[in-house]
Amino acid sequence: MQDLLLGMIILCNGTLYQTQSLNQEVDGLFRISCQVRESNGIQLITPVLTNITDKPIFFRRAFVCATLPPGPYESYVQYNRWSYENKGNWQPLEGRGLMLSHVWGRTTEGNTPFIAFRMIGRSEGVAFHVLPVGDWRIMVQPAYNSVTEPSIEVSLGISDESLDYELAPGESWTLPQVIAQPFTDFTTSTGELHRFLMDNLELPNRLPPVEYNTWIDRYDQLDVPHMREELAAAKEVGCEVFVIDAGWFGAEGLGWWECVGDWHESTNSAFYGKMKDFADEVRAAGLGFGLWIEPERFVPNVPVLKEHPDWFTPYRRMRLEIPEAYEFQKQTFLRLIDTYGIVYMKTDMNGSLGQDDLHRHHNTYVSLFYKLIDEIHQLRPQVFIECCASGAMRTDLEVLKHFDIAFPTDNVHPFEVNDTIAGFWHRYLPGRVMRWATPHQINYPIPFYGKDVKPVITPLGGTWDEFENVDLESLLCSNFTGGMCGFTGSLSSLDEGNRQLVARYIALFKEKREFLWKACGYCPVYQPDFKVMELVNDGNAILHVQYLASDQVSQRRVRPLGLDENAMYTFNDETRSGKDIMRDGILLPLKHKGHILRRRSELFFLDKVK
Repeated sequence: MQDLLLGMIILCNGTLYQTQSLNQEVDGLFRISCQVRESNGIQLITPVLTNITDKPIFFRRAFVCATLPPGPYESYVQYNRWSYENKGNWQPLEGRGLMLSHVWGRTTEGNTPFIAFRMIGRSEGVAFHVLPVGDWRIMVQPAYNSVTEPSIEVSLGISDESLDYELAPGESWTLPQVIAQPFTDFTTSTGELHRFLMDNLELPNRLPPVEYNTWIDRYDQLDVPHMREELAAAKEVGCEVFVIDAGWFGAEGLGWWECVGDWHESTNSAFYGKMKDFADEVRAAGLGFGLWIEPERFVPNVPVLKEHPDWFTPYRRMRLEIPEAYEFQKQTFLRLIDTYGIVYMKTDMNGSLGQDDLHRHHNTYVSLFYKLIDEIHQLRPQVFIECCASGAMRTDLEVLKHFDIAFPTDNVHPFEVNDTIAGFWHRYLPGRVMRWATPHQINYPIPFYGKDVKPVITPLGGTWDEFENVDLESLLCSNFTGGMCGFTGSLSSLDEGNRQLVARYIALFKEKREFLWKACGYCPVYQPDFKVMELVNDGNAILHVQYLASDQVSQRRVRPLGLDENAMYTFNDETRSGKDIMRDGILLPLKHKGHILRRRSELFFLDKVK
């Protein structure tokens, strides 16, 4: 949208100001200065407010504001809840306003910091993203004084619900960044966003390892002999890190859930005080050792809260603005890393931060928390740090700048996670997203149409409460929709043939790892029973295709996106230009099983002819 108007809405010292510029002085009180980085029409806006008086001033609202021209609009927003993330759809505004927000500190629990608009019946439009540092809010307000269709005013940035930000004389405040993303077609907008993010954000650049995590094997029941079996299987198939999830810590007489925030190894359960010995076994097997922690949650029992109550808010969120508290957190990270030789750290966040009694909507706290993560990266560059928050309750574009990888959902059902990740691509980089393949093979035969088989099962959600038989190869293909290959469940339960199949797919992932890490994503086809997720890097493409095995159509035509128009590609023994393929499509041969109703996935590769 070339006629998009950008400005700011500021509530300062009780007066509301609305500007038509991103750079100006306002009423002798403050200066707005916005750095705008633009590429292919997409803008990254970094707003800064500076107090130009000799007295403190107070901000209770500070939004970037965009005004869309009059028209009948529809909007696309996403809803997030546990194991059901990134679910979005288009709805006509019909003169209504909108407000998007989330749970305190968990920036994608509720809504996600992303909204898109287009005129009804049109393909082009504009999307907006907030890169939240603390709580955020997006508000949509029609202009009711319009005589025809209303124009639309979009305000977005740090939440103003209880904001009262004091700015000292001469002090500057950098607000959360905002991205304005015009698009010609919502389907192709994902790849355009991904290229922009890789070109314009400073991102960690550590290639991800192949991970095995203990969680959805036996959850917190960390039985060392059994874990040795999983370690041997993980080594055999080619995993590179072995990560111990929750259950390894806890004070004597208490369960680990009663000790969150006291990161000392349990002596009466799990490893019985000998986790370092097991970490040495992991390294002796040729894998790196990883560990789960939840650094932002402190239950009432933990010693640090009793010893330093002044370090905590009433909601038990640590006050990182206190230097001693910040140093305590830093030393906790470093002690664990150095004691156990950690090279992979899974950080979790299973509770909200509560209300911010500084009335800054956690802006100060989150800035310091990200500074801490950045400092750990600098001090221990060998450590790969994952962001998890009850799955995906804090997966936003600011996270992308500080963590190596994001966990997209606690749901591990491969086909449901495909839907989750397809929605995620509208607001995140594919190469910085991981997922878990979760197999477990039943060790007794079950009859399947005249023959007995020992089926591989996988959970239907985030737990084993419900599960289903799954085609193992389809499960493994799904790891090629992101930048990191992960496993949980039981690799040791797989028979030799299935372990060999896992090993082949891990070897393929390692071959394609750098390709996936820097890929842009598209969904050229996304129907209920036929879905194509495409990753493109330098004109080469991997197509992940999901379909029903009972589909009577043995081949499907797909028009890939993002290919090099001038390059030549060979597919199905036919050499054609990228331009021809994107225009006319290719026919994908699918494995047909007429009476089998379950879903399947396959991979197809489009590589430029050298």
